[in-house]
Amino acid sequence: VGAHAGRWVLPMARFFKRVVAIEPNPLSFAMLVKNVREKNLSNVTTLRLAVGKFNGGGILCELDGIPSRSTFYPEFSKLKVSQGYTVPIAKLDSIVTGERISLLKVDVEGSELDVLQGAKNLLMSWQPRICVETHSNILYEKCSKFLKGLNLPFTTYFHREQGHRYILRL
Repeated sequence: VGAHAGRWVLPMARFFKRVVAIEPNPLSFAMLVKNVREKNLSNVTTLRLAVGKFNGGGILCELDGIPSRSTFYPEFSKLKVSQGYTVPIAKLDSIVTGERISLLKVDVEGSELDVLQGAKNLLMSWQPRICVETHSNILYEKCSKFLKGLNLPFTTYFHREQGHRYILRL
């Protein structure tokens, strides 16, 4: 979730039978589809939508003209909104039904808690490995509290150069 141009999708396609790559930004999505096609990755499904805690739609704001800096929460950034895209939003529980999920990777520029909340049934049913990148201590605390409430143990990794905390369930 938050596949961007496929930086993690491409190597994961070698290790997993099926990869679902979800990216709402149209520019990033176009690069993702191009990369998947060029590498002939028949086991990768690409979806252009956002994942959240509800099914509906929203305005995805691109910050400073950088597609990888797209967010639903521009008020928490020091960067300026350069453009907005109306995008569909779906709960992961609505997208993935009946399939076993072994790994959930989330990098969604501030919507991490929304993604986890919309994946509650999936997380409880399959208890997959997870990697969630959080961009603030407040968001990290909220995501941690949510996962603790589901009784899902995890560990934390702090990336000093980026200043990001990763929530890992391995």
